[in-house]
Amino acid sequence: AVKVSSPGYGGPIDAIVGISTDGKVTGVTIIGQQETPGLGSNVSGKRFREGFLGKDVSRPIKLKKDGGDIDAITGATISSRAVTRGVASAGKLFLAVAGK
Repeated sequence: AVKVSSPGYGGPIDAIVGISTDGKVTGVTIIGQQETPGLGSNVSGKRFREGFLGKDVSRPIKLKKDGGDIDAITGATISSRAVTRGVASAGKLFLAVAGK
């Protein structure tokens, strides 16, 4: 697992990203955030976090709005983008450590 922090709308969004030995995302847990209740705070919800499951970290992980395949939370693009960038950063770190 990799701990990441990305700037969100209301402050940093801290997360733990699980990655399997074959480079697939196994889970995302938000451990800290100060996003707007009912909007950006929804990045902590299961539905949004499940969108990352099985993603290959050797491929770009981006929101649909940015040319990827992750659905942003309506009204919370900045928060959604922050988590997505955090997951992508965790993947890059994993690849660097794994020598891939």
